[in-house]
This record gives sequence, C-alpha cells and structure tokens, in this order.
Amino acid sequence: MVPVALAGFAASAEPTAPQFQAILDSAVASGLPAVSAHVSWNNGLWSGVAGKTSADSGEPLNSDSRFRLASITKLFTSVVVLQLVDEKVLQLSDVLLDRLPGSPVADIPHADSITIAMLLDHTSGIHSFTDVDGFWREAYSNAGLDRIWQPAELIGYSLQKRPYFEPGFPGRKQYSNSNYILLGMIIEAVTDESLASAYRNRIYERSGMTHTLLEGFDSGMDGVQHSFLKTSFRNRLLAMKRDWNKSGPGGLYDVSGNYRLYNSWAWAAGGISSSASDLHRFLSALRNGALLSEESHEVLFRNNSATGSAGVVFGGSGGWEGITAAAYEINNEVQIVVLVNATGFAADLDANALRAKLYRVLQPQN
Repeated sequence: MVPVALAGFAASAEPTAPQFQAILDSAVASGLPAVSAHVSWNNGLWSGVAGKTSADSGEPLNSDSRFRLASITKLFTSVVVLQLVDEKVLQLSDVLLDRLPGSPVADIPHADSITIAMLLDHTSGIHSFTDVDGFWREAYSNAGLDRIWQPAELIGYSLQKRPYFEPGFPGRKQYSNSNYILLGMIIEAVTDESLASAYRNRIYERSGMTHTLLEGFDSGMDGVQHSFLKTSFRNRLLAMKRDWNKSGPGGLYDVSGNYRLYNSWAWAAGGISSSASDLHRFLSALRNGALLSEESHEVLFRNNSATGSAGVVFGGSGGWEGITAAAYEINNEVQIVVLVNATGFAADLDANALRAKLYRVLQPQN
C-alpha cells in the first residue's frame, strides 16, 4: 500500500489514498483472495494491495507481486511486431504464408492472402484453438498443464474444427487467440530468438520492468499468485475432473497449485505474468514513445482502444479460470491497472469493474 502525492486531476474533489484502498479492501471482504492495483493521473500516483499472497514463495503481497495477465499479453506481442515493422524487418502487408511457409500454416485457408495487419486486428478469419473441444480435453489430461506447448501444435488445433470463419473474411473482426500464436511464431522466425527473450530485450528492459515473465518459458513461476475459482455446482464437477484442491474458508478451488506451467499454452496470446507496478511502467513507456514510433503507436492505439462514457480508453484486459486483469489509459491522462487472482464472484468484483470504481474516485463531485 503506497500513499502518494495526490495532485491535480480533480481539484474540486482531490482523491485520497484511503478512498482507493477501501475499494480493494471491500473486494477482499467480499471473498477475493488477493487484488493489486495501480492508479496514476497528472502528478498523482497511488498503488495498493489487499488480501494475502498465495504464491509458494510466501512473500508478502505488494505492488510488485506477479499475477497472471491472460490476454493483456496480446499488447506485448503487438508491440514487438510493430517494433519489427519500425525496423523494416516486417511490413503490415506481409502475407502469413510468406513469413511462415510450410505446415501447419500452409493448411490454413487463405494463408496466402492473410496479412500481419489482419492478425493484429483479428480480421484474419482464423478460428481460435481455444474454441476447439479437443484442445481442452488434451489440456486438462496427459499433464497438459504441466508441459510446454509448441505453437505449431496449437495452430494444429485451430485446423481441427471450422478452421475458417465464413463468410466475410478476411476483413470482418472475429477475436481469435490463434492470431497471436501465429504472430509469436513470426517474431521467433524473423528475430531468431525466443519469444520470451524478445519480450525481455525489447519491452521489459526498455520499460524498467523487473517482475514480468512468460509462463513456462522464464524462471520465477514460484512467485506467481495462484489462481482461484469460487465453488459452485458446475465448478465442483470441474474440480473433480481437473483435480483442483479446495483452499481456504471462503469456498475456493486453487486451480493452479498443482502445476507450474499454467497458461504456458497461451504463450503469445495470454501467457505473461506481471505486476501492477510493471504494467504501469509498460503503459508509461508506450505513452512516452520509448517503445514505438509515432506511426506504429497509432496502429497499436487503433487496434486496442474504444470510446465510452469515460472517454477514449486504450489498453487491454484478460480473463480465464481464476484470472481477471485490466490495464488501461483513459483520455491519455489516467492509467489504471487492476489484477485479480479469482473468478466466479459477482460481476462487480472483476478487474474491469474495480477499475471503473477506482476511476470514479478521480471524478469531480457535483
């Protein structure tokens, strides 16, 4: 819990650290095991945590504690791809099959016309491997969560069932994790280094991030917060199938305590673990131009922003069993990061709902 210089964003109702902290404390009182958040605005900065650490390391929970990010990882993958565009190693118009010739990519419909730009903005039409039933049967059996998944194997699952969305593709948007697995494969092919190394050299080190890793491909997994799922009838059935341990008096299943490579299958689409403080550094590095050219930043912004009641919101969120995460910049002036290590609770306890509550603290009171 870090009190801060609270300055300037809403002069008529200057926020205080206890206002922010109360939101996290209330979430934990409602059952969440742990939550970490970071808020910055103008010259103001606050970070806080609530709950207890669930990592095997036993380290106290703080703003550097690592949580799973799920699909926020896609922002990191996008940045590396766009850096390679800045370096003229890649072009957004490059065709998938030219960059990844041979199987399994050659078996993807329209691989000779799908471009890198289409992969980035989910208009390729390639079916997501996570929507294939066979993938999840394999993931939760045969030690599927205890092994390193090969990217080509994941794309193979994409081809098993409805490999391509019709009609209207390429060009129509359809979210697919397979797009980002393919981008990760392209990164490795053109840089001749691992994706984990590319993230580290191109983003973590340039942004000053010291508590971020790619699950299953970097060391430090013992320091990642375990993920939990609230008990229910449906989840009890899942727990029996997946050998989840029941943990704590609140009726929670520890869905990651029995293995070390949880989410390694998500790789370039969702495999990063990080901290609230590191995500703040990442968003700041993007804003300050430390990672991308202005032109490439515009591409990233266009693909990852939306306009709503709060204004223009840029960033990403992620969620899976036991994971909700949000990292956003609002109107180019406020940054809010929220990391939660549990799911199955009321909708107002996920990361995006808590982000909205934290943002309301910054609003002038009429």
